[in-house]
Amino acid sequence: MTQLLLISPDVFLINRFSEFSEKDDLRISSAMAVPTDVSQIPIPPDLIVLDRALLKNQVSGYINLLTTLFIETPVLLVIQKQAEEDIATAFRAGVFDTIDPDSSETVISTQIQRAINKRREWQGVRQHIEQLKLFNANLQKKIDDLRNEVKNTENFTESIMMALGAGLITFDMSGKINYANPSAANIFGWSVINLIGMDVNSMMPIEANLGQILDGSEFEKQYECDAIRSDGKKLKIGYTLFPRKNDHNDVIEMICIFRDLFELEKVREENRRLEKISTLGQIAAGIAHEVKNPLAGIQSIVTAILTDFQEEDPKKQQIAQIGKEVARINQLLENSFAFARTKRPQIITSDLNEVVRSVISFMEVEFTRRGIICRYEAAADTPKFRFDPTQIYQVVLNLVLNGMDAMPDGGTLTVRLYHRVAPRHVKGFVILEVQDTGTGIHPENLKRIFDPFFTTKSHGTGLGLPITYKIVQDHMGKLEVESEIGRGTKFTLYLPD
Repeated sequence: MTQLLLISPDVFLINRFSEFSEKDDLRISSAMAVPTDVSQIPIPPDLIVLDRALLKNQVSGYINLLTTLFIETPVLLVIQKQAEEDIATAFRAGVFDTIDPDSSETVISTQIQRAINKRREWQGVRQHIEQLKLFNANLQKKIDDLRNEVKNTENFTESIMMALGAGLITFDMSGKINYANPSAANIFGWSVINLIGMDVNSMMPIEANLGQILDGSEFEKQYECDAIRSDGKKLKIGYTLFPRKNDHNDVIEMICIFRDLFELEKVREENRRLEKISTLGQIAAGIAHEVKNPLAGIQSIVTAILTDFQEEDPKKQQIAQIGKEVARINQLLENSFAFARTKRPQIITSDLNEVVRSVISFMEVEFTRRGIICRYEAAADTPKFRFDPTQIYQVVLNLVLNGMDAMPDGGTLTVRLYHRVAPRHVKGFVILEVQDTGTGIHPENLKRIFDPFFTTKSHGTGLGLPITYKIVQDHMGKLEVESEIGRGTKFTLYLPD
């Protein structure tokens, strides 16, 4: 049933429209004045019939008010046909139609029905608009989801390329580099920005046959070439090439994945060293366990025999020497135990600066005795971080002792402590350098200094540096060494903060 609101105080007009209620399926409610608020009308009307007599000189204003309060509700103005000026004003203000009160029932009924149809038409349009809005919202959501999916895929791909340990670059068919990941920049000692736009052949000579790669005959073939870092260091590069094509199957650029073969060999050597340390540690533990008991027996017998000789008897000195040698072997076994049974680090938040200062303070007398000047440089921004202070104290002490032993005639021992943020990461490394001005290490020996029981010292056991190396590994750190004959050696310790 259609709700019709008749706004008129005219009893004749109210009775006249009441006649249409049953015929046109109308429910008529009336108001004596133009409402100024929606709340004044309890039931929202589908149709409004307004008496011109109420409007006085405010025809346009009252009609605008009604069309604003009751959107999509047709307004019919009851007005005499001879009031042409008011009729024109009413239509400009938004009246749907005008009704002459003297018209026949058929004419008025037809006008009402037209208004009802228009109301339904407006509602239909509004429903279509709402459906279009909903469709548009759903479509926009799908577009946003697709964009997010594409963005996530791009971010995932970019993350893989950024985190890739191997270098990755792309270059067009003229050799111009279009993309480089951080690993590529690190291998060549350039920044990513510097690499973009460079000629790939100026960085690493591409000796592959691109034509055969494109036709698939040499797809995924491994190539090698010599290259030079930005600092002049020689590189041996192993690389693989892949064509990148567009939607039309046209090759638009080449993808090159490469590694520094020298660096790869260093990693392999480090893995072999760790495996050797583990194996020799187990052997050392087994031998030490089996030998210590007989040694203890020998030591007891020697001690007992010594009581049978006078102090001036030369045989007593010879037997005493046996005891000293047994003690030396026993100490070697103790060192073997220390190497084989390195304890798990007791990780706590500590200050490496305090540990280093403690070691230097402990060795001050020995520095003076040996004629060694120790210089300690600690960066103010070096943070506290988590490590085992007892084990790292042993590491620092071993490195300092090695530096001192390398300078039998005195020299300068420089210890540096600083912090460096790792590429692409919030955290970084606390770095400790121990550098001496000693005799240096021969290149052949440099490869073996972390091997268990290898030593060039007459009094050494060959376990100090292997134990140091194992402790550093247990802390997820790294220990590197550089040396030059006649100019000295530098150990660099990296510990993750």
